[in-house]
Parts: sequence; C-alpha cells; structure tokens
Amino acid sequence: MKTHSERKHLILNVKKTKVMKTDKTIGPVNITVNNEILETVSTYEYLGSTVIDNGDGKIEIRRRLAIATNKLMSMKLLWKGEPAQTKLKILRACVFTVATYGCETWTMTKAVSKLIDSFEMRCYRRILRVSWTEHRTNESIRNELEVKKIGLGAMYLGKI
Repeated sequence: MKTHSERKHLILNVKKTKVMKTDKTIGPVNITVNNEILETVSTYEYLGSTVIDNGDGKIEIRRRLAIATNKLMSMKLLWKGEPAQTKLKILRACVFTVATYGCETWTMTKAVSKLIDSFEMRCYRRILRVSWTEHRTNESIRNELEVKKIGLGAMYLGKI
C-alpha cells in the first residue's frame, strides 16, 4: 500500500496510521512500514463515528442518540410556540439528522431498532409537550402529528 501510494505522490504517515483487528482475525496483527510496527487499536473515530473491533454499534448508536437528545433539549423554547407540523419539520431537519449521522454503518438488531423507536417517540412527545403522566399512547401521538409508524431509520431511507 505504501509503495502504491507513493507512486501517486501520497505519503503514508506511520504515526497516524493504525490497525484494527476484527473478531474473525486469528492471532496477533503485526504490520510494519519502514521497519516500524503500526499500532493496533480496538476502537477508532472516523468522520465523527466510533468504530469498534467487534462490530457492535450499540455504543455508537447510544452516543449519537445522546447527542441528538442534547440538541432536542437545547431547542426547548422553540417547542413552545410553533404549530405541530412546523415543529415536526424542524425536528426532522435539526435533531433526526444528528441522531442518524453515520447510520449507514449501523447493524440493525431488534434491540437497536427498539432503542431508535423509543428515541423517536420521546422526540415527538417533547415537541407536543406531552408528559409521561398523561398516559397517552404512542398511536395517539403519531395521529396528532400525522406520522406513520415506519420508524426513524426508514425515514432516512426515503420511505416517508
């Protein structure tokens, strides 16, 4: 890789280059460049997303949802006055995009899907200012916002 890169006038920085061993790799990984062994890591951050060697994206998904929740909370004053459909558009543009950043790399499981769906409903309840003590069903919240039960991930696949 180093030789091919240098032919194209790209220099490989050995100090910034890391190696990640996946679960399926047997034995230690020792890759050397210019007689220097590249550092082996179990996690790394790439374009704002954390990649883990075992492929479990649950930690990254929780982190993204926490960041999006902070964004949702920082917009507290906005949720008081606007019409519901305007709030929904702002929610999709400003909060859901933060939550789903890097979602192309997520492995969807039932647990992850449930986590994302509960985040979505929490957002809907927040913009409508509905307390959990009101005992309203998710269906009634979706009906008020005129949102189908498809899920947040499906929305970004263009199904909404």
